[in-house]
Amino acid sequence: RGPLTSVAFHPNGQQLLTVGFRDAVRLYSLSTGGLDRTFACPCEDTRCVAVSPDGKRVAAAGRNGRLRLWDLISGSQGADVPAATRRVHAVAFSPDSQRVATGGDGPHIRVWDAATGELLAELPSPRAKTRALAFVDNNRLAGGGADNTIRVWDVAAGAVAQRLVGHTGAVTALARDASGRRLASGSYDTTVRVWDLAAPPAKAAAAATRGGLR
Repeated sequence: RGPLTSVAFHPNGQQLLTVGFRDAVRLYSLSTGGLDRTFACPCEDTRCVAVSPDGKRVAAAGRNGRLRLWDLISGSQGADVPAATRRVHAVAFSPDSQRVATGGDGPHIRVWDAATGELLAELPSPRAKTRALAFVDNNRLAGGGADNTIRVWDVAAGAVAQRLVGHTGAVTALARDASGRRLASGSYDTTVRVWDLAAPPAKAAAAATRGGLR
């Protein structure tokens, strides 16, 4: 009942997680369509859900800025993190499943220890709201939002390593390929762009602009 806001495949390829305006995370079997498990979430209008690449943890967040983590193996609740004071729109795990990032309406993108909930890094976000996050590798984090720009952060240095410019609308979806070399972005400008992160920034931006779907 009510809108769905985010879905995520379990790495096993057999299950799907969903969240929406109701305060619960639901885990479904893709073979039967049945509900395997429900996780209560205090997120108040849950906006995002992610599964760790090792399949051991799930994270969700929403209106009240609280990040909740669960252990998918045991079904028990893990860390309950006050990630922000405003709505969280995006959550993403690092490829090694050790870290989880959050971003949204607040002035920071934050990176947390996925096991303990300890704050590991705080990256200043632009004035625009963060709408999408994706780890490129265990140290590089891509973030996109309402200023139409994608920033690739060096998390350890706390600095922007690349700025990817070309969208003319808010960036609301990000996904990396298995190699970590390419990043796909979706935007309110109705284009999907694929960026070569190994190319010089100017060439990457120019190639993405030419390749945008109109």
